[in-house]
Amino acid sequence: MGESKLHIDLVTLLYEFTTMHYLNNDNGMLLCDLPESNSSSKPPKVNKYIPDLFFQDTKSETIIIGE
Repeated sequence: MGESKLHIDLVTLLYEFTTMHYLNNDNGMLLCDLPESNSSSKPPKVNKYIPDLFFQDTKSETIIIGE
């Protein structure tokens, strides 16, 4: 079963917000589970669950998990 349009819109907003506020350097990795995402750009499992969004800044050690 696919995700609802509302769910996809909310994940897109999470992606856009994270991109604007956190992905402003070369130290970050942003992975998002959207319909157009390929398998290599989808988030990793976190405690047996796959979040909709995963961001990690390797320099500041900031991690954002969006579900």
